[in-house]
Amino acid sequence: MAQRIPPDLEPLLIKAQQLEAQLAQVAKQREVAEAELREIERTLATLEKLPDDAAIYKSEGYVLVKVSKEDVKKDLEERKELLEVSVNSLRKQEEKIREELVKLRKEINMKLRPGGHAGSVAG
Repeated sequence: MAQRIPPDLEPLLIKAQQLEAQLAQVAKQREVAEAELREIERTLATLEKLPDDAAIYKSEGYVLVKVSKEDVKKDLEERKELLEVSVNSLRKQEEKIREELVKLRKEINMKLRPGGHAGSVAG
């Protein structure tokens, strides 16, 4: 026999699934931003080793354009700052979603316990 989900539990389970999906999405966004941040940090470290008059090219669409070391460094530092803010924001979002999910799971478990308000699971 198939077990039925108590009607008052179904919305909580749906909400939990939505939060899990949202958490996965935010975590993925954070991972992508962190990877880009690491790449920028490696690039900045490489730039520091180059002489100030080194030939540096930046991709602009389908062409490479010669740029100064300082301009590239400035652009990368700005992007790094934006990514750091983004990563911190995404971490906070992740933590908030995790906390909400833990709370929701506790509520679901309470309703599943004998004497909970979900009623008995029909079999």
